Amino acid sequence: MHKKINGNEYRTVKKSQDWVFGGWLNRIERIVVIASHKSSVKPNEFPYDALYLLFSLVDSISTNLFDDNINAYLADIQAKRGDVGLSEVHIRLLVKIFRNGLIHHAHPLTLIYSDGEVNWQYGSGYDFSAYYFGDKEESPEKVFEYYKEKRYHACLKIDRFIALVRDDLIIRKGEESIKNSTYIVGQIVKDKKGNILTGVYYSIFSEPNPVLMFL
Repeated sequence: MHKKINGNEYRTVKKSQDWVFGGWLNRIERIVVIASHKSSVKPNEFPYDALYLLFSLVDSISTNLFDDNINAYLADIQAKRGDVGLSEVHIRLLVKIFRNGLIHHAHPLTLIYSDGEVNWQYGSGYDFSAYYFGDKEESPEKVFEYYKEKRYHACLKIDRFIALVRDDLIIRKGEESIKNSTYIVGQIVKDKKGNILTGVYYSIFSEPNPVLMFL
């Protein structure tokens, strides 16, 4: 079965809700293992590496649940779980910082706009405990903060961001009413003329990492 989203064509299969959410949660557990590794040379290196994998997974979750990009899923977390630091502005900035190929390779820590600059940083306290979603008296904890202190600053707590996605999925697994549906397992790869490349599609749901697979 095939499905079109935002002009792209994907291959889908029928899978149970437990299989899909179980796969996502299993991937997050692997990400936690990477993010938990500590180095005396570069203490934040492994949490940052884990973040690459997490953003790729969140993209897959958003495409499957909302037929849209990563922004849709993060916005829905904010809408359902309270102010966790993922407002529309926060999401745009978060994606600009951590889904930017230049930043991934060159690691500049400043975004320069025509009307100002934003210094950004990331950190991890290696705390992957249950995420606090708040209650009637207290607000949820925030994973991403954006504020002005002479200059604009943005900071992502990698460990708590991982915990947020994990615990949100656990909640959704119990809430979602779709028990069996079509889920995306790969993107169909086509040439410039629109022909499907012989027997190949790009998997966004494979384990342990997205790879090219034969149909």
